[in-house]
Amino acid sequence: MDSALSVVIPYCRRPELVQTIVEGLVPAVGEALFDIVVVECGPPDDATRSLLQNIPTKHSISWFMIDTPFNKSLAINVGVSETASDLLMLLDADVLVSRDFIDHALLTVADGRVCCLGEVTESLAPDRVRSAPGTIVLTRRDFIAVDGMNSNLKGWGFDDLDFLLRLRVGGVRIDRYGSGVHITHGDEVRDLLPGLTKWESDSLNRGRSHAGIIRGDIFGTYAQDVAEWGSGVVP
Repeated sequence: MDSALSVVIPYCRRPELVQTIVEGLVPAVGEALFDIVVVECGPPDDATRSLLQNIPTKHSISWFMIDTPFNKSLAINVGVSETASDLLMLLDADVLVSRDFIDHALLTVADGRVCCLGEVTESLAPDRVRSAPGTIVLTRRDFIAVDGMNSNLKGWGFDDLDFLLRLRVGGVRIDRYGSGVHITHGDEVRDLLPGLTKWESDSLNRGRSHAGIIRGDIFGTYAQDVAEWGSGVVP
C-alpha cells in the first residue's frame, strides 16, 4: 500500500484552516509525501485560499469549490475523488493532530483497520475533553466499499458517526486513538438547518442514519455526488 497520505478537508468560512495545516497537519506528517485537498462549499473565501497558496511547504494543496450550502459529507466525497493516494485522511478544518496520532493511524491502517481520533481538547479550555470521530484515516478501498459519506445527512451532526457505523456494519474494524486540539469557536459558525439547534440537527441526522441501517442500507452517496459535483478545481 502507498504510505503517502492524501488529506481531504471540508471547508466553509473557517480561516483557522491555515492554523490547522501549518501548526497541526504539516508537522504531524513530517517528511512523508502527501497532498491536501480542500473542498469549499458556499461563497468563495479568496483570502484564506490566498494564504494557503503562500504556505512554505513542498506538499501539494488543491482547492475545489462547490456552489452549494455547506454539506460536510458532500465536500468529503468530492475531495476523495480528487486525491492522489490510496491512503486517505479525512480532517476537519478546525482540528490539530499530532505526530503520535499519524504514526499510530498508519500502523493501524496497515493492519487492515480504520483509525479515528479518540478525543479533542478545546484550545481555549484545555480541561474540556470530548470525542472526535471526524478525523479518520483509512484506505480508499474501505471508503469506496460503503460508497463514502452520506450527503443526505444535512446540517450539523452525526455525519462522521454514520460513516463509522456503516463501516463497522460492513465488517471493518475501527480503532479510536489519541488526542487532538479543537480550535474553539462558537455555534454561530456552525452550519445549522434553519430553525434548528445543533442538538436538534444532530438528532435528525441520527434518526435518518439509524433508519437506513435498520433497512440494511450501509451505502453513502459518493458515486452520486462525484457524478453531480466533481470536478470544481480552482486554479
